[in-house]
Amino acid sequence: MARIGDPKAKERLLSAAQEVFAKKGLDNTKVVDITERAGLSKGAFYLHFKTKDSVFTELVAAMMQALGLIALDTDHCMAARESGDLRTFLQGWQDRDTELFEFVWQHRDLMRLVLDGGGSANHIHLIDDFASRAQQVSAALLKSGVKAGFYRSDLDIPTAATFIAGGYDRFARQLVRENRKPNIRSRIGQLQRLALMGVADAKLVEALRVKSAERKGTKVKSLRVSKATTTRTNGKHVRTGQ
Repeated sequence: MARIGDPKAKERLLSAAQEVFAKKGLDNTKVVDITERAGLSKGAFYLHFKTKDSVFTELVAAMMQALGLIALDTDHCMAARESGDLRTFLQGWQDRDTELFEFVWQHRDLMRLVLDGGGSANHIHLIDDFASRAQQVSAALLKSGVKAGFYRSDLDIPTAATFIAGGYDRFARQLVRENRKPNIRSRIGQLQRLALMGVADAKLVEALRVKSAERKGTKVKSLRVSKATTTRTNGKHVRTGQ
C-alpha cells in the first residue's frame, strides 16, 4: 500500500477507476474495486476523492477539456485565410479532425462510457451534454469558416452545425465500439467531403473535388465555377455560362 503522501496516488486512482468503470460501469463499481486495482487503501482514496462519482466526473472533465482544445484549434483556418490557400484549409481541417478522433480512439473505453451515460441513470445527461458540446463546436468552426470566406455567406449555421455534429457524433459512437482500429484519416476525409459539399462556396467545392481526384490518382479538368451559374428549369438543374 502506498503512503498517504504518495505523489502518484491520485494518478493511480484515476487510471484504475477508468479501467474498472469501463469494465463494470459506474453503478456496479465500488470504491474497493478501484483501490484494489490501484494497489492503494481506502484511506488514500478518500484523501483525494469524496465518492466514486467524483472520480468519474474528474475523468470526464479532463477528457472533454482535451477534446475541446483540439476541436477549437482554428490555426489552420486563420493561416489559410491569410494566404488564400484552400488546400491548406482542407488539409488543416483533416489534420485536426484526425487528431481529434485519434484521441477518441485512445480513450475509447471512457468515451464509450460517456456516450452511454456512464452506464448509470445518474449520468444519462452526459449523452445530451456531449451532443450539445459537439454542436457548439461545429457552430464555432462554421462561423470562422464563413468569416474566412470559405463557406457560403448565406449559410444557416445552427442547422448546418446540427447536421455536421450529428454525423461526427455517430462516427464517434461507431469508433469506440470497433474491435480493430480503422483508418481514421481515411474516414475523416470521407466525412469532410460529405460535410463540405453542403456548406462550402464554389471555389472550396472545386478544391475539394481536385483533392479527391488526386487522392484517387486521376486527372480532373478544372471547372471555371466563377463564370458559370446554375439555374433550375422544369425541376432540373441547367448549367449556363462558360
